[in-house]
Amino acid sequence: MKLNVPAPAKKGDRVYIISPSAGILPFTENRTNRAIQHLETLGFEVVIAPNANKNMGYVSASIKDRVADIHAAFLDDKCSIIMAAIGGNHSNQLLSSLDYELIKKHPKIFVGYSDNTVLHLALATQANLQTFYGPCFLNQFGEYPEVLSYTLKHFESVIMRDQEPYEIKPSEKYTDEILDWFKGDDSQRSRVLQKNAGFEWWKKGEAEGWALPGALPSINHLIGTKYLPKVDGAILLIDIPEGHTMYEGQEVSEVDAWLTDIDNANIMSKLNGLVICRPYKYTPEIVTQLKEVVLRITDKYEFPILFNVDFGHTDPMITIPIGARMSLNSKLKRFYIS
Repeated sequence: MKLNVPAPAKKGDRVYIISPSAGILPFTENRTNRAIQHLETLGFEVVIAPNANKNMGYVSASIKDRVADIHAAFLDDKCSIIMAAIGGNHSNQLLSSLDYELIKKHPKIFVGYSDNTVLHLALATQANLQTFYGPCFLNQFGEYPEVLSYTLKHFESVIMRDQEPYEIKPSEKYTDEILDWFKGDDSQRSRVLQKNAGFEWWKKGEAEGWALPGALPSINHLIGTKYLPKVDGAILLIDIPEGHTMYEGQEVSEVDAWLTDIDNANIMSKLNGLVICRPYKYTPEIVTQLKEVVLRITDKYEFPILFNVDFGHTDPMITIPIGARMSLNSKLKRFYIS
């Protein structure tokens, strides 16, 4: 997939923070201040969009106001990075109201994950813009006492274009611990890190393709719409989010349903490869159940499947340029991105 690649970010540039879905910023002052400080330490100027610091229940602001923030960010000549504050489940409300010609004329780096999937794919299909599936303002840059080094290394490497192509290697440690943001528990100590088991090849093979990352069920929101790109030759990177609360993983039964949707939509048959994140709050027993589901759904396909990659709803994470060339090789145990 050939997309317009925005200019690399550089120190002194402005980072524009938007809340395209959930409105959490008003309740997380400590985390917001830390995120601002961390980005400023990297040499960036931080601007919070006018409507990003609002809350209207399950969304931050009205559709009109959220769209206005996105347009303002793309029109800001000092801004090179537009970063989502957090995810949610309602960025899809914005798609029909965005001015994609405006965005196309003012290409910038847009970064975020989870529900921001729908914006990534809409900007790719409607504005021909390469965006970046990676850290959010509150989640990763608000980390106490600092941003995890693996996350930061990959973020800077990708958005500043100082290392490409490069091999993606697993982090040494990870965490999916939750410390209550609203009670301030996340400002008392760092989260506990545990040893990472590394990558696991669920189906061996070799493949090249273009990167198509996204969260379940955000990808499913776009099935049958003009916002979902033609997936021919893609390597699909699946992000499995939290469950009904932040303290539990997504039920395998629901992942089964969403992956079946994707297969029924004739998406799986067109892929060159499949990469699955380290699922949030999954025990080894649940991983075994997930593997059975994935292998059953993909049984009729020959593409390689790589599991337990550092992206999505656990930390740390890589930053993935949508549309970038990727290669998988189980024999060499290598995963490359360019």
